[in-house]
Amino acid sequence: MVAALAPGRGALGKLQAALAAASFMLLLAGTNTTTPLLPLYRDMLGFSPLTVTLTFVAYVSLLVATLAVASGPKLVRYAPSVLVAALAVALLADLALSTGTAPGILAGRALQGVSSGIGTGAAAALVVAVVGNRGRALTATGNLAGAILGTAAAQAVLHLAGARAISISFEIHAGV
Repeated sequence: MVAALAPGRGALGKLQAALAAASFMLLLAGTNTTTPLLPLYRDMLGFSPLTVTLTFVAYVSLLVATLAVASGPKLVRYAPSVLVAALAVALLADLALSTGTAPGILAGRALQGVSSGIGTGAAAALVVAVVGNRGRALTATGNLAGAILGTAAAQAVLHLAGARAISISFEIHAGV
């Protein structure tokens, strides 16, 4: 796996960096899909203000905890495998979130925190290994692009599908 992180790998390295950046963007898109759905959770599912807040807390607390545990330099050599694991956890999060129930949504948000936490370092390591210091800007751009894409896509699904967006948004994300 260490060889996969060697910079200067030509076309294969650039493809690897592009896939890592796209994966990171996809992870962040998923975590931001919930934002336009919060009023729907309140109105359609009867979430109290506390439960709406817990959807955010579940995500952020697990994100911070995962970043604290998984940010060690020893894990960098496993970046390709860790990124695949992050995508698998994101898929599980989408499945939980698509249930449209309070326990499913809270569990899904917690899984999104874990997925983002392990995926952030792995994606950044892969991109920086191939692209060099310019990879830091690419990773930051992927973060913002994912946030915008996830929020905008969920808003579009909400506009087109109404209350069904509670499930459909995450089914679409899981399918991508």
